[in-house]
Amino acid sequence: MKKLILVLAAALPFLFTGCKETKALDGEWKTVSLVQDGETYTNDEAFIGFENEMGGLKVYGNSGVNLFNGTIKLKNGTVKTDGFASTRMMGPEPEMTFEDKFLEILSYADSYELNDNILVIKSSSKNGEIKFQKK
Repeated sequence: MKKLILVLAAALPFLFTGCKETKALDGEWKTVSLVQDGETYTNDEAFIGFENEMGGLKVYGNSGVNLFNGTIKLKNGTVKTDGFASTRMMGPEPEMTFEDKFLEILSYADSYELNDNILVIKSSSKNGEIKFQKK
């Protein structure tokens, strides 16, 4: 029994690693801009939201036309996504272009920065970033 208590006590700090980091993200964030390959795109409907869940961070939002959700892991400035599900409605061409880029950058995200009420999610492989502001 003592060994079990010692193991649990030793593991406790690891269970809460990143909690403070992800707690600051809770709620919804309005998309300010999306930059890919030097081109800037905007969309007034797009946003991302975060909810802490056991063992991860639930992500949901509007990617310009459609709704999406999935899970994401953030730790020390790095991002790991577990894929996203999305509704599949069609919209006007500019909104669909924005949405394609938004989901591509988010799906291939590898880093992020959080400063005050500004969140920037980046994808080096897709040469892009999405900037959000806390709602």
